[in-house]
Amino acid sequence: MCCFPHQFPGLLVTDEDFWAEQRRFVLRHLKEFGYGRRTMSGLVEEEALQMVALFKQRIEGEKKQKGVVMEMNEAFGIFILNTLWTMLAGIR
Repeated sequence: MCCFPHQFPGLLVTDEDFWAEQRRFVLRHLKEFGYGRRTMSGLVEEEALQMVALFKQRIEGEKKQKGVVMEMNEAFGIFILNTLWTMLAGIR
């Protein structure tokens, strides 16, 4: 069974009135989590600084080699989860 967007309308695939209702709902609930406030941007900035520090640490540890190869497929996951967890639970 195939799922097409028109079978399950959401925020992106809707028409005028339903779209406006969905948009209000999503924005109202995102604001409850801090969307659009400086505190949220501060959380994201702090995690970005932690990520850069970890990357620098790995590069410094591998400087003896000719080049540094870092796998990027899992590089961002923990920092994104830390940000979301801090928003939900209040702790990192």
